[in-house]
Amino acid sequence: MTAATKNIGALAVNINLNDIASSGIKPLGVLITLLIPPTESLDNIKRIIEEINETCNRYGVDVLGGHTEVTDAVNRIVISVTAVGKGKKERFVKTGGAEVGDDVILTGYAGLEGTSILAHEYEEYLKDRLDRDTIERAKNLLKDISVVKVAEIASQYGVSAMHDVTEGGVLGAIWEIAEASNKGIYVIKENIPVLKETIEICKIFNIDAYKLISSGSMVITCKDGVGLCAKLKENGINAEVVGKIIEYDRILESNNAIERLTQPYSDEIYKAIIKEENI
Repeated sequence: MTAATKNIGALAVNINLNDIASSGIKPLGVLITLLIPPTESLDNIKRIIEEINETCNRYGVDVLGGHTEVTDAVNRIVISVTAVGKGKKERFVKTGGAEVGDDVILTGYAGLEGTSILAHEYEEYLKDRLDRDTIERAKNLLKDISVVKVAEIASQYGVSAMHDVTEGGVLGAIWEIAEASNKGIYVIKENIPVLKETIEICKIFNIDAYKLISSGSMVITCKDGVGLCAKLKENGINAEVVGKIIEYDRILESNNAIERLTQPYSDEIYKAIIKEENI
């Protein structure tokens, strides 16, 4: 965990479970490493451990082991998580399995995780710029960053590729699934769902919501994207067809203009942190 200092126990476990689940595999357990500076309070350490246990209990996984160390090699808590899963080989879904003609589906909303992190980390800064309800809704998005249920439904439905959205945001994950599959991709930006609170927070920090870290979203490719979206929505999961896998080129259509979809080299959240600290 590098961008957040709050809720890092829950974030770290969720992000790793998402990685396992997006392969079509059931998560079984995690190993936790905590590096703690000597100045850290016992209450904060206890809170992180409680977050880890609560998140694991929610998804029925075990803390299998790990390592905890107080060290002056770090100036804030560093948490590293390894997740373990098990499943049948024929159920394994690759990031690079997309085929020409597949629909591209996005579940959740662009910038979901980054919105929640910024609302938690810079709540005082945002109080003078946003209403209390918007800030609270943004903070509560942390509850929606798991894609374990999404992956279970999608893998049973039948998909060619899945990739959870992390650093680089939605556009980064879409580019990565095309790159891993050695295919082209055509995406319509206006079809990508994004929440009002994300738009407002990104406007304050002058960052791009579509390139903002977004655990809780999944990019999926399959032949029948409309059918999969309907299935996911039946289960309370927002999902939209946002594009198509093509033979060549990575293309982003926005406001009827065409541009090349390129790899984001840095997540937008780091730009927000730098700008806020310089204010």
